[in-house]
Amino acid sequence: MNTKNRMEYFFYVFMITIIAVGCNNRNKKKAEIVSAVESIFFVPFRDIRIENTTYQVGAGNDTILSYKTGSKIIIPENAFLDNEGKPVKGNVELTYREFTNAFDVYLGGIPMVYDSAGIEQVFETAGMIEINASSDGQHVFPNPQNKIQVQMNSFQKGNEYNVYRLDTVTGKWNFLGKDKVETADYKKIIASLPQIPPMPKKAGQFAFKVSDLTSRYPELNIYKNVLFEPVDNKYHGFSGTEIKVKDSGKGIFNVIFVFDAYGAHKEDSCNCYLSFKEGIDYDNAIKVYQSKYKTLFAKRDKMKKDVELKWENYFDVKQKYVDLGLIDLFNKTEVTNLTGEEKITRTLEISGFGFINCDSPTAYPQGAELLPKYKDTKGNEIILNNVVLVEKGRNAIFRYKTKIKFNPQKENILWGITRDNKLAYLKAADFEKVTRISGEYTFTINVYPETLKTYEDICRVLF
Repeated sequence: MNTKNRMEYFFYVFMITIIAVGCNNRNKKKAEIVSAVESIFFVPFRDIRIENTTYQVGAGNDTILSYKTGSKIIIPENAFLDNEGKPVKGNVELTYREFTNAFDVYLGGIPMVYDSAGIEQVFETAGMIEINASSDGQHVFPNPQNKIQVQMNSFQKGNEYNVYRLDTVTGKWNFLGKDKVETADYKKIIASLPQIPPMPKKAGQFAFKVSDLTSRYPELNIYKNVLFEPVDNKYHGFSGTEIKVKDSGKGIFNVIFVFDAYGAHKEDSCNCYLSFKEGIDYDNAIKVYQSKYKTLFAKRDKMKKDVELKWENYFDVKQKYVDLGLIDLFNKTEVTNLTGEEKITRTLEISGFGFINCDSPTAYPQGAELLPKYKDTKGNEIILNNVVLVEKGRNAIFRYKTKIKFNPQKENILWGITRDNKLAYLKAADFEKVTRISGEYTFTINVYPETLKTYEDICRVLF
């Protein structure tokens, strides 16, 4: 194990020990005991968070895990190493969660500042994950030779995003490279599934037989017990010097009638289904068809259900964000108008566990810069912590301690937490009333009087 991995390993052990000791203190509330990583963040609501999903994985097996958003975690065999760099045997406990938009990131208290050449920027996110693994209570590490892949569903298009991993010792993000982004189309995916030839047809009024009275074309004998039903439902055929049948392999047969004699030449062709007279011939044909394609039916049905589940989960999540106002707030128009038959997937290779994001560094809003003070609607001066601003159309959270920067030409929402843990906020319509663009400014801000208990509760107040 390299030096950095050892530092992270001992950091986890140290912090977990502190938490374990804290659990024995009867004066501590359970809600105050947080994970090692969260303890260095600015988590605004301890009881409202994106929860981990825990999986049990056999370390020696290829495994594909499905997350509730429709994302996939693809784990090859021997994907985990112990602290000596040896493949883990037995079971591994893997925890995973996703942060789809900037509001999810805010609730996690995750730092999103990125320093590039001394210039401080903020990450605009296309999605973030936290993934960790342990075996027998010991932290394990990803095997660089057998990398885990995460196919993360996203609501952001574009190739401008990079992949970063959070260094939990320094609190800084390390650049890893690029992800692979794909926009899938439901109809095209369904069309790419294994195709099953159409069922035998009952013979209609234009159905015909083919036969060879010359004995020169024995290949036609296999069709002596069937009829051909023209696809276009029209009359075709005549007695000729030759009849050819070409099987497309997809249940469609091209029948070609040729007359070439006495200086005359004519030709007719038509695409046909195989058909059978109603009764015993048709019943037997159905039995043969079902027996022949039984395995293909099962395979295709399984694949189709898997596709439908991915789409259903993806758009259930999107609909939730639409209902809460998050899609309209954080996403560009091209994604807000994404049709119900498309979804965006970003594939990440896991080289280290922890927080991994797919983000693009972006500048702070420009146009106005204020030194803020705050008062409630009754005129009482208040102190705010964890002050953030969001600008419509940018999937980013801008955190401020002293100055408030914003673009007066955009829709903005501002909020923070009072000293008694109440949510104080300024919605877009109220923010439009801010006319100053520089100097000191006192914001008259709403304070929500009740305790907010759920993710949805906060969204309904703010958005």
